[in-house]
Amino acid sequence: MISVALIFGYIMITGYILGFSFLRITGAHENYRVRGTVHILIAGICIQTVYAQVFSLFYRVSALSNIILCLICAILVLINGTAIKKEISDSLKGCGALKAIGIALLFLLFAYGTSHGYIHYDSDLYHAQSIRWIEEYGVIPGLGNLHTRLAYNSSAFALSALFSFAFLGLGSFHVCQGLLAFLVFAHSLSIFGKQGFTAPGLSMLPRFVAVYYILNIFDEMVSPASDYFVVLMVLYTVITYMDLCERKVREYYPYALLALVCLMIGSIKISAVLITLIVVYPLWIMIDGKKIKAILSYICMGAGLLLPFIIRNVILSGYLVYPVPGIDIFNFDFKIPKGLAEYDSKEIQVFGRGHSDVTRFDEPLKDWIFDWFNGLDTVNKGAFLLGLFSIAVLLVILVFAFIRKKKEYIPELVMITTIDLSFAFFIATSPNIRYCCVFLYLAPVLTLGFVYFRFLSKYDRSIIYKTALCLFVLYRGFTFGSEMTGFVTPEYIVRQQGYGEYDLIRYELHGVDFYYPKEGDRTGYDKFPAAPLKAEDIFRGDTIKDGFKDVVHTEGR
Repeated sequence: MISVALIFGYIMITGYILGFSFLRITGAHENYRVRGTVHILIAGICIQTVYAQVFSLFYRVSALSNIILCLICAILVLINGTAIKKEISDSLKGCGALKAIGIALLFLLFAYGTSHGYIHYDSDLYHAQSIRWIEEYGVIPGLGNLHTRLAYNSSAFALSALFSFAFLGLGSFHVCQGLLAFLVFAHSLSIFGKQGFTAPGLSMLPRFVAVYYILNIFDEMVSPASDYFVVLMVLYTVITYMDLCERKVREYYPYALLALVCLMIGSIKISAVLITLIVVYPLWIMIDGKKIKAILSYICMGAGLLLPFIIRNVILSGYLVYPVPGIDIFNFDFKIPKGLAEYDSKEIQVFGRGHSDVTRFDEPLKDWIFDWFNGLDTVNKGAFLLGLFSIAVLLVILVFAFIRKKKEYIPELVMITTIDLSFAFFIATSPNIRYCCVFLYLAPVLTLGFVYFRFLSKYDRSIIYKTALCLFVLYRGFTFGSEMTGFVTPEYIVRQQGYGEYDLIRYELHGVDFYYPKEGDRTGYDKFPAAPLKAEDIFRGDTIKDGFKDVVHTEGR
């Protein structure tokens, strides 16, 4: 826990400096004050993620990347020190002693939660090895030819590598997902504040979802799975967006910044890419106000955010986005064979439907949806049925808003439509609950919540809301306490739990030791380089830095 807390602090300090400086440079901080430490830190984490990806294009993400990061932050403090000091001072004024103690305890709780728990299966399958490749080499041409999942280029892995501190020789720490969970949880706690009781609004409902989800993954967030990053970032975006709508903010700045966060979400996991549709609202404001310069500047920022992600994709796999073989514009010798890429894409989608047989990929929806549905637990079954109902309700609302020219509905309906479309896309492609459960939960919550707050105002909403809040606290508080009974152990007060350890077989290629598992397909972190299957001679040159060519394993396929 102590080691995790120290890294949390380091990420937050550097992230705050980067985030504040970015908001000040872009003018967002002056034109529209981005209120709250959480927003500044999220901006900083996005910049840290881009920085880690850019650095990986030139060198391994290790000690030097952190030294340069600290130098950049030192320079920014020299430039913006007075403004940063004033911002921190203003934030502390509204923070009493009791609130400060509560935040400190929450911080330590999440540091402890991130210190140990369940290491996700995929983390020992390829997450750990992906992070280690970034730590050791940055980016390697054709790495997906060693193991196709190493070409699943999630920007979250670059961030994890930046703050793993593996160069200290104490193991590779994996804490970023836990810190993000802490920030989103803290951002959600206003449901328990005065406004949450006296003036509940639509933004309170995704806060319920966030608290529910984070408590569910509390014993899993030690694992650096990209799924957690996606869900948490989507929850942050939706909560913040709905806050802006409730405060009737009509400036484009904060919405455009959230659109940039959504681009980051797409770079974490491509299955969540439709969340970027929220750009429609700030773009509409800018076009209506003829803010051409602002449009161009945000396009440039968006391109700068995505470019390192796209370049990494191309280098790792030979594709613009992997595994999306339909976008096939390159012909590098290290490109993953198209047939294998297509197989990989189908395997992901079939697995999401609850099957492992790729030959079932072309089955129509009616042939697999009922088996998939029956495999869900009660909560997810209810969320799915309500989600389908919500899509029908949304269509009615959109028709009503269009006929009655309800322009005041536009901001909220842009987000609700985006979430409902993301939910539909999620179900139609690869509906594994772990992938994008956030859309499964938010689609009914936002759509039906909109109906409740917009059209049922004549009823006493506060009584219903307070009753629901009390029931939620009693139920989730009791179940969380029960779940934590066997979770607490003094073993991880100082250190963090490492990745899994497996019995691997060593073999040699070009004088380099490689490994594959004696049984199963997981390899963990310590033995490197490792992949589920023994590779042929796939070297493009004499060293690993030259990359791997498109001669891939054939056994097991």
